[in-house]
Amino acid sequence: MSQSLNIIIPPPILDENGNYSYSIVTGATDTNLTGVCYKTPDRIIPVVFVPGVMGTNLKAVKQKYKVPGDLWRLDSSNTLLWWLGRGATMRRNLLSPNVTEVDDGGFIDHEDETDNALFPSRRNRYWGEVAWMSYGEFLIWLQGALNDFDSCQGGVRDKLISVDLQADWNETPLTKDEVALSYKYLYPVHACGYNWLDSNAVSAERLKNRITEIKNDYLAKGKKCEKVIIITHSMGGLVARYYSQYLSGEQNILGIVHGVMPSIGAAATYTRMKSGAEGNGVVSHMATTAMGKTETDSITNAIGAKILGENAAEMTAVLSQSPGPLQLLPSVEYGMHWLKFKAGNQICSKPETEPFEDIYSVRGKWWSLCEDHLINPNNTTHNKIQMDKDWESYFSILTEKVQPVINDLQSKYHKNTYAFYSGGDSFLSYGDVKWHAASPLVETKEHMDYILDAPLAVLTDISYTRQTSGVVAYNQESIHFLNTFQMSLPEEPGDGTVPFRSGHIPFDYLKSCLEVSVGHEPAYKDSEKARNFVLRAVVKITQSINETSLAYK
Repeated sequence: MSQSLNIIIPPPILDENGNYSYSIVTGATDTNLTGVCYKTPDRIIPVVFVPGVMGTNLKAVKQKYKVPGDLWRLDSSNTLLWWLGRGATMRRNLLSPNVTEVDDGGFIDHEDETDNALFPSRRNRYWGEVAWMSYGEFLIWLQGALNDFDSCQGGVRDKLISVDLQADWNETPLTKDEVALSYKYLYPVHACGYNWLDSNAVSAERLKNRITEIKNDYLAKGKKCEKVIIITHSMGGLVARYYSQYLSGEQNILGIVHGVMPSIGAAATYTRMKSGAEGNGVVSHMATTAMGKTETDSITNAIGAKILGENAAEMTAVLSQSPGPLQLLPSVEYGMHWLKFKAGNQICSKPETEPFEDIYSVRGKWWSLCEDHLINPNNTTHNKIQMDKDWESYFSILTEKVQPVINDLQSKYHKNTYAFYSGGDSFLSYGDVKWHAASPLVETKEHMDYILDAPLAVLTDISYTRQTSGVVAYNQESIHFLNTFQMSLPEEPGDGTVPFRSGHIPFDYLKSCLEVSVGHEPAYKDSEKARNFVLRAVVKITQSINETSLAYK
């Protein structure tokens, strides 16, 4: 008759580098003693979150103005209230890539929490760089779902096995083996903010350095770490793509998951420079009414617009000196003829061949992307010499920093890419931008050409209308006209910022993609379906680990 075994499970002892040891103390007469030591994975796959435009906290540097240290802090909506009523001059002076840098001091819930004894604290994983109001809840959820070793049966990954998420391209539910493999690795969730006022090429360099730092830190602790998984929001996707495709980043990336990325640009960049942020004035009220939203939504949007920039003057003062946001302009891939004009029975559209030549670099027209008199609010007298210098600076940024990056990113994606985007009519976006003449005197194409070529009249409204004045020949007479053009409401399905045509990435570049119905800014906190898709994508991407040195033989 065999003797029963005495089983001892010693508690792990963790050293400062995250290495475990086990100590077993036995008695002199113990027999058939078995020690069971639970091994923690020593193979690390860092998950790096890259936020969207305006989603990184910024602080002021080299400032001669008295401003709060947390210049652009997104802990909550209250921390941005300082910007209410600041105007175009203050915004141009403070929100420039030359006098700002990333602020890592943002709010973090339980900032000293490591989430795993092997991980640095949330603060040291740079969660404080990104907007807590937009991403905090998601970061905590994602880290919990990737670190549930004590409750893996019944955890989020376990519950996703065999679940159909109804992806519109390559719907492949998780298998038990795929989830099992994912539990053989550790996934510390890091963040990487960037100065969203600067070029995405510069931000990509910062991402490159951050990923190198993350990998080296784990390697120095004796862990195995070779590649990372990147999760992006909005413009952060452009930063990750540039790093992947142009800074040799692909060799350090296991895969990328994009959320609501403007893959080929967004016409909202044009509308913001012409009318301010979404939610301003009469257009906001009309839009919320048309889409069935509540008056509370309208008020919230209006406050948000006042913070971000409620008219063309406030937005142009910032964006005309900031290559990053300008790199969100529609590219050639976006298509032609998305800027439309209707007056009387005449309709015409732009661009016809190239948006930079036909729209973005055009000076002096009422429909131009950048109105030269709004670039520099410090030039209160509209001194022509100063205006020429300001336009030259804008044109230089446009041609030397903006256009090359937009062109470089065309059709460039990491080979292991997943994406989700928003569709449906709940969050209409500007796909086409339409200007309608309110009081037309247009019966021929020649008349329309005159109107489009006419100078700006009186600046009565820089939120959603423009007035033009000039002279047209009609019935052998010269007729003076004053015409008011009004920007129409957004009409294309999307997320309120990115239209369907840009969020929906061609399937050839993707492993899988999912359509959800969610707003742009809260995409990661308002859609459980999107979060589950992201988690599933992380597990799917992990299967590529077998092509690396971190594979189990």
